[in-house]
Amino acid sequence: MTQYLGLHIHDGDAHSGLIPELRVTVTGKDCEQVRQRLQQGAALSLLEYDRQELPRPEGQYRSADDLPAEILVDFPNPETELIEPADVNTYSLHIEQLVQASGLSDSEIARRMGTSPAAVGRLQDPFYFGQTLATVEKLQRTLDKATLGERQRGLFDELGRLALAVVPAEDRKRAGPVNQWGRTPVQFSAVAHDGRAVHFHNRLYDVTYQGVLSAVVHVRGVDDDGRPTIISGPMDSFQWRATYLGFQPAEPQRDSRHLPA
Repeated sequence: MTQYLGLHIHDGDAHSGLIPELRVTVTGKDCEQVRQRLQQGAALSLLEYDRQELPRPEGQYRSADDLPAEILVDFPNPETELIEPADVNTYSLHIEQLVQASGLSDSEIARRMGTSPAAVGRLQDPFYFGQTLATVEKLQRTLDKATLGERQRGLFDELGRLALAVVPAEDRKRAGPVNQWGRTPVQFSAVAHDGRAVHFHNRLYDVTYQGVLSAVVHVRGVDDDGRPTIISGPMDSFQWRATYLGFQPAEPQRDSRHLPA
């Protein structure tokens, strides 16, 4: 791994450090803490280069003699050493990505998991390697439930708006709230770019998501010939449509206690 020149100065109890090539500056209580923070700062800086798809600096400074004069003005007579960036737990980065995608705060996630916000933050620490499988699985289930539930509600809201748009106002007035299963039935359709269509009702198991970070959905229903079918694809690849099937008077409720066995 590429090493980068680090500078360290101290004035009494005040310690500070710099990696000029990566623009990393730190302070610490002693030399060891400054070194550790320079290593971590270097790792985070390189991650940012990667995220922006920029080439990593090559480590061109090897001693104080290589430094521009303006740097030595702020860091006169520094102690120098070559700093190797700290190891990064890529799994922690993945967890951080999942948390950000969920839209939930660490405090809310901690509440749902029955733990502390500090514990949730530690799972996302790129320099923490102590995650247990049980804790990560619990976090995954929490985020899956929150994220997929939010997406599901968003889609159902969109389908609800489509239903309201196709049901005549007089029927909405007669029937009350639009009900896909009751007096004002609405058939929904998802039409793919290639023309394939699946017709379904607005039920929890008709549209499912592939995963937290995936935009792929699976739509279950029937095709144009009435045969059971499932089509899958990115959420924005479908055209969502609603067809009004006509007003139907409500059937009287039957008491299930008197139904024949």
